[in-house]
Amino acid sequence: EGLSYHAVAFMEELLGVGIENEPLKKMGFKKEETAIVVLGYKLNSDGTPWPLLDQRIMKGGELMVTGMGDVVVFTGGAPRGSGSELTEAGSIRNRFSSCFPSIPHDKLLLEENSNCTWDNAVNTLESIKRKL
Repeated sequence: EGLSYHAVAFMEELLGVGIENEPLKKMGFKKEETAIVVLGYKLNSDGTPWPLLDQRIMKGGELMVTGMGDVVVFTGGAPRGSGSELTEAGSIRNRFSSCFPSIPHDKLLLEENSNCTWDNAVNTLESIKRKL
């Protein structure tokens, strides 16, 4: 129920806010909206997800397929020092789309500007707000 804990548990912990608190209400969130957040993680040298990240992707897909979310947000910028234009969020989307082709692309959000957990929290909240 509400902007699910699947979406913002890490944000609540970092920012000390929840859907009952004024900061999220002021940002325009509604209780009936649910987002699933797949946090980025290190990529292999070929741009594919590490096993831990792959587990996150599979869990996010499982939650979406079972109707637990309205959208799924993939987070993570370009790995530092990689020189690659592929972001963690882009790699996650690629893997997710190949594993869960039934999820419409308009339900997939990318947050590609984060390079740390704090940025993930702040930027993901903004991405969800724009979509939901």
